[in-house]
Amino acid sequence: MNFFYFRLMCCLFVSIGMLSKLRYFGFWKRLSMFNLISDLKETNQLVLLSGVLSIWIGDSAASIVGSKFGRIRFPGTSKKLEGTLASILAQIIFVCFVTNLNFFVVLSILFVAFVEALTTQVDNVILPIILYSLLTLVLWLNKF
Repeated sequence: MNFFYFRLMCCLFVSIGMLSKLRYFGFWKRLSMFNLISDLKETNQLVLLSGVLSIWIGDSAASIVGSKFGRIRFPGTSKKLEGTLASILAQIIFVCFVTNLNFFVVLSILFVAFVEALTTQVDNVILPIILYSLLTLVLWLNKF
């Protein structure tokens, strides 16, 4: 068996396991029991998961799909359009599992995915900060 497909299957099984644990075994309730997070509304969960969403989900999907199936490169970078589209799709699917999908959340994901595609420097630091800021802004705007 090709090593790439082995890594892909492992990533898929780990992702499914993590999602099932987060969603069905009351992960959020256990966290609030220990007073680590005081108010866990659905959008707050997503804001707190901005690092997981942008790096673990988005960057991993972009790397796997872009390196294996990518054909169209972005100008000036080695990153590929197919990887960016996979990143966007994977993040949207993850958001659907965690909370309700919102138009502004999708816009935030799109923005961060294209920032990731066009950056040539280390993006693992800046992407969670950008997504956290955008999702916090979305949360703040939804209060009005």
